[in-house]
Amino acid sequence: MSKDTLRKIPLEQFMDLKLDCTFKQLFGSEENEKFTIAFLNAMLQKAGRDQVQEIILINQKKERPSHLNFVVEAARNQLLNIEIQLSNERESAEGMLYHWSRLFIDQMQFGQMKYPFFPAIMIYIDNAPPAQTEHYHSTYHLHEVKTRQRIEPEYDMLEIHSIEMAKFLQDWHAGTVALSEDVLARWLL
Repeated sequence: MSKDTLRKIPLEQFMDLKLDCTFKQLFGSEENEKFTIAFLNAMLQKAGRDQVQEIILINQKKERPSHLNFVVEAARNQLLNIEIQLSNERESAEGMLYHWSRLFIDQMQFGQMKYPFFPAIMIYIDNAPPAQTEHYHSTYHLHEVKTRQRIEPEYDMLEIHSIEMAKFLQDWHAGTVALSEDVLARWLL
């Protein structure tokens, strides 16, 4: 489908993955594991992470008391949480850190992991009005302030991806998103 044809389709005709039940059905079910892996790889390639080959879905209701949308364990020893916010209010940095910390600390509380801990990767998709960021996809890590050097790989446990859907749609309508070159952009659309 050409870019011009795609732009003519009203966004309301696309599947609305901002709905919690639709989002979980597509990405949080075993039947759609290949979709989840493809989406995670589109997201994680931007952070220089290795490709995810296999995932284990962790049933939130039975195994973890947190309010995370759903969690996957990647075969390369990474815990990933994909969280989507429907409100038009921007989640505070404290809220994103809270969700990340729950993902990280649950490794100790439920005995699923002994040292070393898995990196906890939070993917946060936001429906709020655009923030003053330059890009719709921001990635956060721990780093040394003066040199901007990231912490050593074996201790690099914090990674937060923030996707601003309003900023993405604004950029897409302005024609600054290259769908042919950006796999993540195609997933977000």
